[in-house]
Amino acid sequence: MGWMVFEIIINFLEMLTSCFLAKKMFQNTNKEKKNNVMFFVFAVVGTVLLTIREHNIVEIPDFVPSVFIFLLYAWLICKAKIWTAILWSLLNYLLIGIIAITSTSMSSIMFSIPIGELRARTDGWVMICVVSRLLQLFFSELIIFVIQKNKWPEREDKKELSLIVISAVSIAILMALWNIEINLSQDFVLYTNIFICLLILVLNFIVLVFREILFREKFDNKKLKEYNQLIRMQLRGQGEVAEMYSNIRSLKHDMNNHLHTISGYMQTNEYERAEEYIQNIIGEISAMKLYQSGNPTMDALIGSKTTLAKAQNIQVDIEMSVPRELKMAPEDMVILLGNLYDNAIDANLKIKEYEKRYINIRILYHNSNLIIFFENATYEKDKSTWITTKKNTFAHGFGIKNIDRIVNQYDGYCQRELKNNVFLCQIRIPQELL
Repeated sequence: MGWMVFEIIINFLEMLTSCFLAKKMFQNTNKEKKNNVMFFVFAVVGTVLLTIREHNIVEIPDFVPSVFIFLLYAWLICKAKIWTAILWSLLNYLLIGIIAITSTSMSSIMFSIPIGELRARTDGWVMICVVSRLLQLFFSELIIFVIQKNKWPEREDKKELSLIVISAVSIAILMALWNIEINLSQDFVLYTNIFICLLILVLNFIVLVFREILFREKFDNKKLKEYNQLIRMQLRGQGEVAEMYSNIRSLKHDMNNHLHTISGYMQTNEYERAEEYIQNIIGEISAMKLYQSGNPTMDALIGSKTTLAKAQNIQVDIEMSVPRELKMAPEDMVILLGNLYDNAIDANLKIKEYEKRYINIRILYHNSNLIIFFENATYEKDKSTWITTKKNTFAHGFGIKNIDRIVNQYDGYCQRELKNNVFLCQIRIPQELL
């Protein structure tokens, strides 16, 4: 009875270490507060399954306790991605198998005792169990340390099929070795088992590291492209603002000359020419319509973008009323509104019928919140219902990512809807007046 209790304790430590590995590995994925009760519940359930399997009470495959307990805990409790949870559950089981075979074979070699006899002896069996659990804990801590030290970026790829296949094949090889180890005890077989275990461990490690290097390079290149595009967008937005201010200054400078010319026509009774001249001036002013929301940066950007939109036969309806000074930095406002307006223009350009093109813009300040509303026609019919940036499932394309980044930076909230060829985007950003 005493040895059965000891065996249960050893099994509990194995499952506890597995759940500990999952908990630490996916703590960045798990946004909720850790549930310590479930941590021990999963370890206890795994211990029960291991004990039932070892005593043949119920026929349970060898991999079920270690793999499925790790998988379910990582997926359900730690909120890990399913394919990542599957991969690491296999790798955890592979690690346990390598430790079990290696520690047993090395003990047999060190004490010159066949494996069958070593396991039959109480002291040998206890030693193997204790060493295996200590090695499992050591390697688990090592894996956690390496992952946290390197701060691996979160992957966007959905599946880990190649690594899962490699892990599954490695586990199958270990199972074959385990059977050989049980039936044979020659030194050659023991050394071969140790060599193959280490080889499998090294190969899996190399594959993981090599894949991580490739992913990092791809990740860095993607970030570099995003930063370059962001800089180009900022420069373009600043250029449009500067151009609008230049047009305003030019119009103000020329207005005095225009008035003198009109006055001259009037004095010489050239009324028709004076009217024609006035109409020409009105046309120039209409082409560069000025907006007065209260914020100069917003006015310049919206005015410039509106000129571009109207040049593409897009009907634009704008209503703006905001304070002159806002908490949001001008460069962030340029990125946010510039991306919203560019996306609206791009969506309209896909529509061949000019009469169906339109953009409605409402920008207001209400209850210490900056409210931004964009509605535009689009070629697509339906995408989804209201979706928030917190879920990040609608975020596609560089422009959307920049919008979400600015919204989240100021603790704001964004909703989007695409239905019946109409795209709606509503943003609320808390804004204390400066």
